[in-house]
Amino acid sequence: LIDLDCFYAQVEAKRRGINCNAVPLAVQQWGAVIAVNYKSREYGVKRGDTLTDIRKKCPHIKLCHVDVVNENGEIIPGKFTKEYQQKYKVTLDLFRKENFKILDIFRKFTKHVERASIDEAYLDMTDVVHARYQSLSDA
Repeated sequence: LIDLDCFYAQVEAKRRGINCNAVPLAVQQWGAVIAVNYKSREYGVKRGDTLTDIRKKCPHIKLCHVDVVNENGEIIPGKFTKEYQQKYKVTLDLFRKENFKILDIFRKFTKHVERASIDEAYLDMTDVVHARYQSLSDA
């Protein structure tokens, strides 16, 4: 199993042009924080912390909200208030698209790739290891 640590935070940093190594960043979905980067962790910020606690621990943190779509599936800007939450839905399409790119990279190493979630995949490397072992044994 390969787990892509800080995946949501890294995707948001890439999209927004934020240096993930220098800027504390957290990804939120409505009032919940679903991901934080390593820089945020240096300030004690954890996934699941309340927004109030996060701002106390790290006042300069960059908070990014996942995309929200209207009834036509169009991404909309907003303040992401309770009214928005009742009227609109979040979409994780951006993260899914990035996940598919990563799965393609994994497939360069083995054809046995199974997606477990947006940020996890199973790779069966048995054939690759056997081939490598055989090449070393033949040498």
